[in-house]
Amino acid sequence: MEKSLNMKKIVSNNAIIILIVLLAILTGCTTQNFFTVTNFKNLVVNVSPRFIIACGVSGCLITKGTDLSAGRAVGLAACLSAMMLQSLDYSARMLPWMPDIPWPVALIVVMAIMGCFGGVNGVVISVLKVPPFIATLGMQTIIYGEAIGDALGVPYEFRERGTFTCTGMVGGGAHRQTAGTYSDDTALMLATLDSLLSCDGTVNEDNMRVRFLAWLDDGKYSADGTVFDVGGATQRALRAGHGMSGERDNGNGSLMRIVPCALFDLSDSDIRRASAVTHAHPISMDACV
Repeated sequence: MEKSLNMKKIVSNNAIIILIVLLAILTGCTTQNFFTVTNFKNLVVNVSPRFIIACGVSGCLITKGTDLSAGRAVGLAACLSAMMLQSLDYSARMLPWMPDIPWPVALIVVMAIMGCFGGVNGVVISVLKVPPFIATLGMQTIIYGEAIGDALGVPYEFRERGTFTCTGMVGGGAHRQTAGTYSDDTALMLATLDSLLSCDGTVNEDNMRVRFLAWLDDGKYSADGTVFDVGGATQRALRAGHGMSGERDNGNGSLMRIVPCALFDLSDSDIRRASAVTHAHPISMDACV
């Protein structure tokens, strides 16, 4: 005996789809240009990146997880792609040291970089047993938050507490930087994260030092390829090839870049070694832990 259609169950299981269809019909009946080829093309163009994100997040939801960092990851991928594909003769080129590369190569490079970020999420969730909601929310906000906080503070560096009020993103200050420019703190934080990702989540002092020198000498990881406000202890350590441990070398330079270590399964000793690349004074290293 054939089962009869259960309309109540069908409506209940497809309520969202039915509501979207009804809303589209209502909009089309009340708006003159809704059911046109041009508007359909606009909808497809606007929906396509969100559809790709939704496909990835759907896999997480099916496996009873979630990913709150997907939107930020897509934004970062777009920025990286644009930076790699800028014309060689563009005066404000973000990566002046990079040769001209075809777009398929840039696509592969960006996919590899974003795969590393996804790998960090996966390790935190599967190995450290952190709930997906917390892990991906952390990845979404940690780097984004430090960069914003750093950029907000750049115009007020060296000014005494209570002599200024920060109400938004502005430029100027002692370094005369444009609004939104972050400092060496964020640049070295990104270099630290890049080193940890390239070394399978382990601290490799030589690898980290090479990336710090790429920032110092070539402007890599900086906001616009320009290096400003280099800490004295950091510069001396990078030129000497080892961390500085003197009393006057004790500072917060390594603490300002150490946050990526919280995303990996590192021991206190590992974190101290990451600090000692530039700041090897015991107080500086302990502050990072």
